[in-house]
Amino acid sequence: MGVDEGVYMRRALHILEGLGPQESISYYDHPYFGPIFLAAVFSIIGYPNSINPSSDLHSIETLYFIPKVLMGILAVVDTFLVYKISERRYNRNVAFIASVLFAVMPITWLLRKVFLDSILLPFLLSSVLFAVLIDSNKVNDSKGNDKKKSVTILLSGIFLGLAIFTKVPAFTMIPLVGFLVYGNSNKNLKTLALWFIPVIMIPLIWPAYAAYVGDFDNWVDGVLHQATERESHILSSTINLFFKLDPVLLVLGSAGIVFAAAIKKDLMPLLWIVPIILFFYFTHYSSLFHFIPVLPSLCIAGAVLIVDLSKRIPKENSRVDDHLKYIFRVFSSKLPFIVVAGIGVFGFISTTMLITTNIASFQYSAAAFVAGYLRDNGGANYKNGNNTADVTIIASPIYLWIFNYVFHINNAFHYKDPQIFSLPIGGVKHEKVIMMVDEDFENYIDLEKNIAIIRPTAELSSGAANVIDNDVLTRWTSKGLGSSIESDLGTEKAICRIDVAWYKGNERSYNFIISASSDGTTFTKVLSGKSSGTTLSPETYNFKNITAKDIKIIVNGNSANSYASIREINVYGNSPEKKIQPLCENLPIVSVKAGYDVTTPLSNQMKQLLMLYGSTQTVATFNGTANNYNNHQYPYSSMGYSEGGSRIDVRVNK
Repeated sequence: MGVDEGVYMRRALHILEGLGPQESISYYDHPYFGPIFLAAVFSIIGYPNSINPSSDLHSIETLYFIPKVLMGILAVVDTFLVYKISERRYNRNVAFIASVLFAVMPITWLLRKVFLDSILLPFLLSSVLFAVLIDSNKVNDSKGNDKKKSVTILLSGIFLGLAIFTKVPAFTMIPLVGFLVYGNSNKNLKTLALWFIPVIMIPLIWPAYAAYVGDFDNWVDGVLHQATERESHILSSTINLFFKLDPVLLVLGSAGIVFAAAIKKDLMPLLWIVPIILFFYFTHYSSLFHFIPVLPSLCIAGAVLIVDLSKRIPKENSRVDDHLKYIFRVFSSKLPFIVVAGIGVFGFISTTMLITTNIASFQYSAAAFVAGYLRDNGGANYKNGNNTADVTIIASPIYLWIFNYVFHINNAFHYKDPQIFSLPIGGVKHEKVIMMVDEDFENYIDLEKNIAIIRPTAELSSGAANVIDNDVLTRWTSKGLGSSIESDLGTEKAICRIDVAWYKGNERSYNFIISASSDGTTFTKVLSGKSSGTTLSPETYNFKNITAKDIKIIVNGNSANSYASIREINVYGNSPEKKIQPLCENLPIVSVKAGYDVTTPLSNQMKQLLMLYGSTQTVATFNGTANNYNNHQYPYSSMGYSEGGSRIDVRVNK
């Protein structure tokens, strides 16, 4: 189980309990339809109460298993939709091969995970299917058929609108479905406009709801954070991971897309994949599961390539006898199915190895252990299913949804939850504290020094070189208090002023410290203060009698969040050895580097978490399996997931 899966399960159960679509502890990161859909299905089947949840291991496994079954059912629906789209657009041979590829290739294992991308896919495919069903050449002008055509168009728009209302990047499919609607409706702009209405109106429910509850400004901040302020996940790295995990589908599908566009003049596969790839490229953020919406395109394009190339093999050869001609004709006609059979066997074996390898039992065991600990040590008032446990639980979202919404333990918190940090330093609601410390949790705390946050490398910063590229549209961004960027002037210079163009400098006031160094190792603070928060133009900070080779700017958050973000840095001064000093001039910066200043005082929030951690000790450890598959190590690295880690320490204060 990954962290995101726990988040979406928590949100679905939050809705199921009538608490609304927006959690108070979450910012506006994704629209609501995904959790609403899950909540609706859970309500129909009576989940989780229908399984009589308890603290035993089998019960915990069942709690995790049922959502996985739902995702599996959606994957079966996806396979059927891939078949019908391919059959309508091409032919049955293409449909059969495309659906087989989609059903068995290793990368489609992602569809079994509780991701928003997995939930939106059947709605996206339904939109595409209804778009290809619109064919003006096969529809009479009768009023009845015109009515059916309008319904088909509206259904295509509604399903795409629901896909976007599930996750915003689905908007990149508008060119694909719009192209199909426009082409299949005899290039009728009125038809396209009719289709476009639900595509736009349904996703607008999200900001409309935020405005209705008076939270529109937070909605804007949340959307901007998702699009521009997260750590960089480079697209090329994600594609490289895709290739390592499923090279056959990636190569076959990519070749099929090029073949369809260049040779067949079929733009559907190209329009399916190019906009979303460009979106991930320009937002500098992509993960493997973000490729779920394009998997059908790769399968369909690969099937088109296999079928078409088989038709181009000569069926006759006058230099061979009739018996060999017959064998050759039979072989040629069956070649697509021979190829797909070979690929299918490979995919089936690979996927079977994936889904039969137990990589989550240690997570189930840890959750069951804590549930049992609450039952046995939760105090005299503890009753299973009631909010009466005299224990505070701190863990990641992978486990919290079970304690919050299945066992109804309200005092179970994410380790970044503001409710923990609003408590007095060193004190929580109850004397007893349980911490479920996995890798994600552990990376958040420096267990050795207890003085600073340790962040994963990917979270340190992105785009340091952007502060010296003379382009105000680019920027350097870094997470967390104490983020720093250092400018190397090459040799010692007399510094007279530093100009800093802050990101959103007209909206946010940044807390910063400027330090100087003659050797790049020992720095001395020369200025501390706040930016004005009133201008996008560079702000000037003047100095006297400062000589330095390196200038470091340390940022301790801003008025909106804990991030550092700078568009441009310019250092002004001159060479101190000159007898006649020129006017203060713009000095060339040789290089810049970003880092984290560990001398920055800890926030009260981190002090609180460290004190809580320091009062606990490990009472149980659960380790994941270490089975190898495809030259990668389980439980997470093989599929690109680091969340959760391969070990969980359950810590309890004595």
